[in-house]
Amino acid sequence: MIALALRCGIAGAALTVLGVRPLRAQDSSAVRWHPTVVVFPSYSAVAGPGVVAGAGLHKPQRDGPRPVAGLVDVVGRLTLSGTRAIGVGADLPGIWPRWRVLGLAVAEHLEEFNYYGLGNNRIDYDSTVALHGKGFFRYELIRTTASAALQREVVPRVRAHVAAEFRHYAVRPAAGRTLLGDELAVGLPRDTGSADGLSLRAGLVYDTRDDELVPSRGVMVELLGARSVVHPWAVPYTRWLAAARVFVPLGTNLVLGVRQSVEVGTRAMPIAVMAERLTSWRPGDGFGGASTIRTSRPGRWLGPNRYVVSVELRDGVELGSAGDGARRVLWLVPFLDVGGLWNASGSTTPARLHGGLGTCVVLQNSPLGNLGTTLAYTGSDGFQIQLTSGFTF
Repeated sequence: MIALALRCGIAGAALTVLGVRPLRAQDSSAVRWHPTVVVFPSYSAVAGPGVVAGAGLHKPQRDGPRPVAGLVDVVGRLTLSGTRAIGVGADLPGIWPRWRVLGLAVAEHLEEFNYYGLGNNRIDYDSTVALHGKGFFRYELIRTTASAALQREVVPRVRAHVAAEFRHYAVRPAAGRTLLGDELAVGLPRDTGSADGLSLRAGLVYDTRDDELVPSRGVMVELLGARSVVHPWAVPYTRWLAAARVFVPLGTNLVLGVRQSVEVGTRAMPIAVMAERLTSWRPGDGFGGASTIRTSRPGRWLGPNRYVVSVELRDGVELGSAGDGARRVLWLVPFLDVGGLWNASGSTTPARLHGGLGTCVVLQNSPLGNLGTTLAYTGSDGFQIQLTSGFTF
């Protein structure tokens, strides 16, 4: 749901659809910046149909694992439900040797954002919707973000990471009767309203992947800690992340991918913070949605502590390449996602596990991004179809 935080991947997917591909260079220092303009329709099960438009400059990367050396852009989004957003950013992973720089400024007004309560709630979604309508599980979220991340390679394959993120949140119940409104009426949760917050994070990233966009071998490990400096609701919190991705080649264009991620919050966090994942680069959605339990509704579960394990087999068919050197591969990706969450005073049991089983088809067509479609069955939401901007991990 964080559309503009993932704007690079979305723009890459649009470039794939439009057939626009940057030239591939042998020496990025000798290659000029190329302009990029995209306009394409969007759809979200929450926000409905809309349009995304963006413009920017990108600099192709020399041969290596990075898709591009740099991308500077502005992207806007508007939907029929009233959701609107605009963001500017500079994603510069390969401009300076051993350094990576990321800067983002995003303003979002999400008229309808998912809220199904806290914890491992197994809500009878269909029955509740029939009684109250889909708006019962919605709330309004206004979010303004300014963030910066810096990474430096300290030894080969190991990068030190530091980042700062300022957020303005406004959480409001949607019009009519809603779950959030019902909980507020009895005093829970108590973290709605409007406030500001600043968080700092630091850690290490170990990365041996042969390609950052479509890896076929290697490992990526993230160890991060984050601390709120000025918490929106005057309750400080700390978050920790331990995550690993492993890619094992089993043959030509046949890759086994495994992901494990655990997030732990030492103190209760507001729902606006729990709706986001702790990452080492761009912001990401929380538990539920395209980046965790695929085809489940975004923000399907909320909690300060959570984990997810994914296993997938990527089987690719070469479709040839164009004169620009970009590979064209059609990938079939059967997968299994399993995860859960727990509160600070409880523990996770098998009865609280959530999972998704399905397959994804991804068209690799551009160094900037790939277009994917996922069909999966989840225990909470049944069969769902989802449009993605590439691989989940």
